[in-house]
Amino acid sequence: FAAVDAVVCRAGSATVAEVTALGIPAMYVPLPHGNGEQAHNCAAAVEAGAAVSVDDARFSASAFALGLENLLLDRSRRDRMSKAARELGIVDAAQTLAGIAEEVAS
Repeated sequence: FAAVDAVVCRAGSATVAEVTALGIPAMYVPLPHGNGEQAHNCAAAVEAGAAVSVDDARFSASAFALGLENLLLDRSRRDRMSKAARELGIVDAAQTLAGIAEEVAS
């Protein structure tokens, strides 16, 4: 992730958490199975302007090329998306969880 300007990926909860914490603009393509949890996972990032979401049924080679082109060629948009992702992402989740566990154990 350290070398990328943007990502195109599924929208599993760990993926969304990592991508937003790192401030990476994303094009998510949520898997259409289950109860729609992958679309839900990326909804906050899309709403915050950190990502775009493409329905799996509409994802094609042309959707991929156009979406990626829009992310990579528009530097100001990518910068805005990156800023939104960093504001949304949780970079100290492990510390926060450890603190909660210590409180509960006390």
